[in-house]
Amino acid sequence: MVPSHVLVPLDGSPLATDALEHSLEVFDCEITILNVVTPLDEHMTGDTS
Repeated sequence: MVPSHVLVPLDGSPLATDALEHSLEVFDCEITILNVVTPLDEHMTGDTS
């Protein structure tokens, strides 16, 4: 089965970068990149409580 859409999460690690490069080489479809970051403090989480 050939995918029509691929999601690649990125967290800044070399393995995630390799996964993105692999996806771009192998899949001929739409690719969405999800940039994953760790919040530095409670103000970055979006929690307003």
